[in-house]
Amino acid sequence: MANLYNGKMAAIYDAMYQNFIDNDEEFNFYNNLIQDYHGKTVLEIGSGSGNLSKRFLAHNTTYIGLDYSESMIAIAQERNKKGIFLQVT
Repeated sequence: MANLYNGKMAAIYDAMYQNFIDNDEEFNFYNNLIQDYHGKTVLEIGSGSGNLSKRFLAHNTTYIGLDYSESMIAIAQERNKKGIFLQVT
């Protein structure tokens, strides 16, 4: 299980996630939550390939994503140069 989202599985997960979840709806939900706190920094645990990060970054939010998978972090970093992505073990 530890290596489930490494290597080729990361790319498969990423491709599936693009159509499985409405990323705009998910972003709007979380963005509405943090507005009450005037949040400008978001820490996402289990950030995967960074699908939400690009939306937060587009709204001038500092974004930090944590994920267990080195491959997922690599995908997220490639797509979102302004985000901070860290692998946690």
